[in-house]
Amino acid sequence: MDVTSKDSVKDAVAVIKEKEGFVNILVNNAGVWGGRTSASAQDGPDAFSEAMLAEDKEGAWQRSFDVNVTSQYFVTAAFLPLLAKAISGPTGRVGSVINNCSMAGLLRMSQNRQFPYNVSKAAFIHLTRQLAFEFSHEQVNVRVNGLALGYFPSEMTTGESNAENESTESNEDFGKFLKSMGVRIPTRMGTPQELASVVLMLATNDFVWGTVMIVDGGFTLAVPGNM
Repeated sequence: MDVTSKDSVKDAVAVIKEKEGFVNILVNNAGVWGGRTSASAQDGPDAFSEAMLAEDKEGAWQRSFDVNVTSQYFVTAAFLPLLAKAISGPTGRVGSVINNCSMAGLLRMSQNRQFPYNVSKAAFIHLTRQLAFEFSHEQVNVRVNGLALGYFPSEMTTGESNAENESTESNEDFGKFLKSMGVRIPTRMGTPQELASVVLMLATNDFVWGTVMIVDGGFTLAVPGNM
C-alpha cells in the first residue's frame, strides 16, 4: 500500500479485516531521507543562509514529515481496531505497534546538516510516546514502542542493494563518514540479526510499553553532549 494515501491504507485494512479479522503486530517502517544543505556554518552566515534557503520545501521538508510522521499516524489509526482485536485471537495477547524511529531524532547534532530527516524523526519519536500513552487506555489496550536505530546497511545508508534487497556496508567509507562528524564509535554498521533480535523482543515481550529503544552500536554514547 501507499502509506501517504488514506484510500490506499483503508483498502489494505479492508482486505486484512476480511481475511484475518485482527492484526497482532503493525510495524511502521516507511521512511525517506530529506537531504542536507550544501554549505555549513564554517562557510559563514551568508553561504549557510543561502544553502538553507535553497532547500526544497516540498521535496525535502514536507515530504520528510509526510512519510516519516504524518503517514505513520494515519496508518496506525486505520489499523487500530484490528490491533485491538488481537487479544481475541489464538495468542490471547494484546496488539503491538513498533515504530521504526531513529537515533537522529534524539541528537542535537544535525549529522552534517540533514535537518529535514532529523527533525521529522524527533517528531516521530514524540508521536510514538503519545500514541503509547493514549493506546494504553483500557478501552484500547494496544502496546506501542519505538526503535531509535543507528546505522544499518540499507539503500538509504549505502545507496544500493542486491537482488535480495540486501545492502552491504563499506567499513572504510563508513569510518570516513563518522570521522566527518567527529564520532569515534561505532566501528561498523549493525547487522540484520542484531536488528531482528530487538524487533522480536518488542514483538513478544508484553511487559514493554512506551519504550523508545536505542540500538546504535554506541553512537549516542560517543556524543553524549549532543543528546
